[in-house]
Amino acid sequence: MNQATLSIYPWRASIVKKQFMALTGLMMCGFLLIHLAGNLLIFNSPEVFNQYAFFMLNNPIIMVLEWLLALLFLFHAVLGLFLIVENLKARPTRYAVRVTQEKGSNISFLSMSWTGPLMLIFLLLHLLHFKFGTEYWVIQGDLEIRDLHRTVAEYFANLINVLLYSIAMLLVALHVQHGVWSAFQSFGFNHPRYNHLLELGATIYALVIFVGFIAIPLSYVKFG
Repeated sequence: MNQATLSIYPWRASIVKKQFMALTGLMMCGFLLIHLAGNLLIFNSPEVFNQYAFFMLNNPIIMVLEWLLALLFLFHAVLGLFLIVENLKARPTRYAVRVTQEKGSNISFLSMSWTGPLMLIFLLLHLLHFKFGTEYWVIQGDLEIRDLHRTVAEYFANLINVLLYSIAMLLVALHVQHGVWSAFQSFGFNHPRYNHLLELGATIYALVIFVGFIAIPLSYVKFG
């Protein structure tokens, strides 16, 4: 793409696409932390978790935010596909002397390329089961509300579901670990003095997400 085209359509530049990718990715990372905090209420009591679920399912503001989040996710996914295609098209023009230097980044890029689609499949199945799946109802106070705690408990009573969910969360952790790290690089945070701190922060974040989310299914595993 020539310089004149980029000056008229700056969003077509690869770096601009990567920055949009980084921004949307970081926003979804923020959502993951909020979602995790809400899910961990299940350790408080079934009543508290069901009240949280009732709030999330019936608050009109939350409903609007869910649609915005869906659009954000869709934009992030489509932009990711564009970047994958661009990367594949650029490969034949690379110089051989750069192959070794770019090996690490290529591995990271490939891992993002396959974990992304797998995460999309997991998300669709996750919504299908927990949001749109079998509904149980319980009376709490003066209200009949959805018993999402029972849905969760029944689902994770199956060891296969626990295993599949844990694998899915491992993929999420791998994706966000590299995603958070590369997002800051896309915005120019790239210096030997603090690169290791950014990488450490991304790793800690990924571990929090992984351990936090798998703690829930593991708590339903019964041995013996």
